[in-house]
Amino acid sequence: MLLRKEMVVPDVHRPFHSRKGWRVMVNVAEGWKPDGCTITGDFVDCLAVSFHERNLARRHDLAWEIEDANAGLDELDAALGSKCEKRFVMGNHEYRLERYIAQKAAELFPFVKLEQLLRLKERGWKVTPYRQYVQVGKLKVSHEYGNAGPTAHVKAMADVLGNAVIGHTHHLGVDYTGNAVGESHVGASFGWLGDVEQVDYMHRAKANRNWHLGFGIARLEPDGTAHIQAIPIIKGRCVVEGRLYSAALKSVRRAA
Repeated sequence: MLLRKEMVVPDVHRPFHSRKGWRVMVNVAEGWKPDGCTITGDFVDCLAVSFHERNLARRHDLAWEIEDANAGLDELDAALGSKCEKRFVMGNHEYRLERYIAQKAAELFPFVKLEQLLRLKERGWKVTPYRQYVQVGKLKVSHEYGNAGPTAHVKAMADVLGNAVIGHTHHLGVDYTGNAVGESHVGASFGWLGDVEQVDYMHRAKANRNWHLGFGIARLEPDGTAHIQAIPIIKGRCVVEGRLYSAALKSVRRAA
């Protein structure tokens, strides 16, 4: 039986993304051809409308950020193909724009929406607002459930009383737990695709230690049971179902 293929794209933080990590993931999307793909939020950084203390050495230009995010979506849309079911879950960084307009220019609130700026409806992406989840088989996929850190995906299982996939933490990990009647639940966080060299709000050593380039895949049974796998990107390469993908090559080859 051929099981449905699902891909999960974690935090990208365009335009401050890892170009090598992004290219590996896009090449997998093109070669593996998932039936469904879910972006878990923080696809675009929205640094220009952040309320955090500004590093004036960095570029603060929302138009540039939106242009780059659209370029990334163009690449991903082309790789996924027209038959892929696409879902975009908003994260706290996408929410930055909504919050900024609400506080700085409330009159514009009905007219400026990130999903319009990214042309998500036109592209065929189903949008889930920040602080909500989308159901993918038996998985509840959300940007976050109010927790951070390397155990947030474990806490998410308790929050939903079931299977949970999150973004937000940039941590790469999968954890399983059971209950009193022997049912198993899974919680997963699939790393990120950002560029650690552009992080200025955390010590570089800590980010290097705790954040991992990667993404996620799953195979879904007809009843929605998900068999998930975290895919780490190591030295510009990853392995998906026995095939080696690199940032340099779009072609794939069987891993030794």
